[in-house]
Amino acid sequence: MGIARARITSRSIFAAAIVAGTIFIVPSLASANVITDWDETATAIVAPMPPYSAQRLMAIVDVAMFDAVNSIERRYQPYLAQLAADPATSKEAAAAAAAATVLASIDPKTAEDMKAALARYLAAIPDGQTKSDGVKLGEAVAIKVMRRGRTTAPMHRMTIARGLQPASTYRHPSQPPRCGHG
Repeated sequence: MGIARARITSRSIFAAAIVAGTIFIVPSLASANVITDWDETATAIVAPMPPYSAQRLMAIVDVAMFDAVNSIERRYQPYLAQLAADPATSKEAAAAAAAATVLASIDPKTAEDMKAALARYLAAIPDGQTKSDGVKLGEAVAIKVMRRGRTTAPMHRMTIARGLQPASTYRHPSQPPRCGHG
């Protein structure tokens, strides 16, 4: 029991160190690939979350970034949102703002951290109309994706809607029927 508790504690400390390092260091080092920068930030933030919540949030972050950039380039079918955008709009600003907006929805402390991280990240992008349009676009796409992500039915509801039974109601044909389950 002591070893398991030590592992959990060391994992928690490690995850906290990654979150702190990512929030305060990675966004300030604006690299050529805004997607991987913000994906690393998001991964560090969701690390201490339960797996289902973490995976769902990561999916929302990635879809928001994709749809924000795709709203500018229009090369692919959007996942959940496609807004009108000038082709000169900053893709980097749009993707960063989309990721930061989704991550800021976690809680007030994370919202403050993401606001600061986004400001540091955007400092590396030249000021101008393309940057501000990118930020506005990224925020708008993220809001649309989050609204859609919150209304999407969880997997167990989708299987029931398709006529399949969830595992909890499955019975072998040799078992007597349960009340209401035939």
